[in-house]
Amino acid sequence: MGGLLNFTPYASHVHLSFSREQSGAEWKKLIECFLDELGQKCAEEKSVIGHIKCLSRLPGGGYIRGSKVSPDYPADVDLITGTHPMKEMKLTLNVLVYGLCTSHLSQLVEKTAREIAESWRGEVKVYPVLSCDGENNGHDNEHQHH
Repeated sequence: MGGLLNFTPYASHVHLSFSREQSGAEWKKLIECFLDELGQKCAEEKSVIGHIKCLSRLPGGGYIRGSKVSPDYPADVDLITGTHPMKEMKLTLNVLVYGLCTSHLSQLVEKTAREIAESWRGEVKVYPVLSCDGENNGHDNEHQHH
């Protein structure tokens, strides 16, 4: 046993939308489910989670942020003000894992986001940001994380 695992940083913008408004509590639960499911999928791939986190700035100055550091612990999601119902949310997602390539991690994120959105009767679009290893999964992004 013993080889070193590749470190893979991944970032994307996740746009969730619904036909009806979701309350702040519903958004909080949805993001908890998304982070927990993504963490579980990463663990099933024999990867090691460094940190999965997301942030969305909400109208009125509030925000929702989520964090997942292990498949063994539930996601931690905070909703600060901005609790009025909304039909859509734009999340910035950052995933830091060891043991997965960027393209596979991108597929896991997109699959998980799609499954969660469908189970909540919504829609999702995922826009990957250029990764540190140069992969961008076919997207040209004006804003890049370095």
